Amino acid sequence: MVSERLLACCSLLVCMMALALSCPALPAAASLSLSVKGGGALSTFTESQTVMLTAVLRDDAGRDVSLDGERVRWSAVDSHVRSKAWARPADRWNGLCWGRNALSLSGPEGDSLRMAGTPPVGATAFLTDIAGERDVTVQASVTLKKTGATHTATARVAFGKGPLSVFAGAPLKEGTTWKEAISRCGGTDNPDVETYQPGTRLPSREQLQAVSGAGKGAAFAAGWPQNPSSPPWRGPIPGAAIPLPRDGDIPPGSEGPYFIYWTGEARKVRVFAIVVYLQSGGAGIYPAAAPAGMAVCIP
Repeated sequence: MVSERLLACCSLLVCMMALALSCPALPAAASLSLSVKGGGALSTFTESQTVMLTAVLRDDAGRDVSLDGERVRWSAVDSHVRSKAWARPADRWNGLCWGRNALSLSGPEGDSLRMAGTPPVGATAFLTDIAGERDVTVQASVTLKKTGATHTATARVAFGKGPLSVFAGAPLKEGTTWKEAISRCGGTDNPDVETYQPGTRLPSREQLQAVSGAGKGAAFAAGWPQNPSSPPWRGPIPGAAIPLPRDGDIPPGSEGPYFIYWTGEARKVRVFAIVVYLQSGGAGIYPAAAPAGMAVCIP
């Protein structure tokens, strides 16, 4: 009787072992994570900044699980711009795109409610920004072909200070004369200085050109306003017997819409001031008494 029971137990054990050998082992649980290379809130850039994101899948033992041949779906969940010079709602996507090639903006555009470019489908993705001081939440998701399991991860991407960061805030919303612009910015004018005057708290031509269409157009991404009227006006300027520039005096590429921004530099005892046409990035002289230039202040 005992031997029969022992034989039965041995047979059951052999069957269980055979069953175990015939069934494949269940795969270890895995988790997805994202790494970010580049950028950072303390970084700086002159025209654009690109960050690289990599999706990494690891099992419970910490071993990498290959994503070769897998379809990794990327999406940007939200965007928030911290720049004081941003003139749009902070959650707009203007100036941000998928890929390593920066957008190049050279004119007015509306609020972007989604990112530009096509999201990649591999384990690596690139994000490029021309505005700066922007935080983006990125999400990646992959459904493994072998197991059918879906893994998702998010990461926070920070872009550093770009060319907009030198400005104290968004531009004034209406046109002003050169002296009015100085007053509105809380600056002072030194009549003995003919070149650029930092005391005016108006930007230099180089600072404006850095955000113009000659760069990557960060001013257009930020939604900076154009002149309310349609210069160049013809005829005398109120309070000054100075004709406004003719069409031929305006740099090519700046014929309109007009984004004429005052610099802190004047000529001819303040009869003229230097302006930058943001679309082309060209600089020219403009009557200082013309109430048509736009002003953006520096700290």
